[in-house]
Amino acid sequence: MILIWNRKEVYQGVSVQKFNEIRNVLRAHDISYKVKIRDSRSRAGRNRDEEHHAMFSKIYSVYVHRRDFDRIRKYIR
Repeated sequence: MILIWNRKEVYQGVSVQKFNEIRNVLRAHDISYKVKIRDSRSRAGRNRDEEHHAMFSKIYSVYVHRRDFDRIRKYIR
C-alpha cells in the first residue's frame, strides 16, 4: 500500500503524454503507483487567455512505493 510516508514522486508535470507514458511503464513492470491530478488554474486566471491556460491547466503527479523507486528509475527518464 502506498501511503504518504512511504512514497516517492516519479513524475510531476503538465504533459499528459509523459504522464501516460510513465503509467504504461509502471504497468509493464507490474509496479503499483498512485496518481494525483490537480487543477493549476486560479479563479483570476480563468478569464484571460483561456485557450493557453487550458493546455497547462492540470498538474500530474505519479508516486511509487520507496522500495520500487530505484528499480523503476532506470526505465523512466
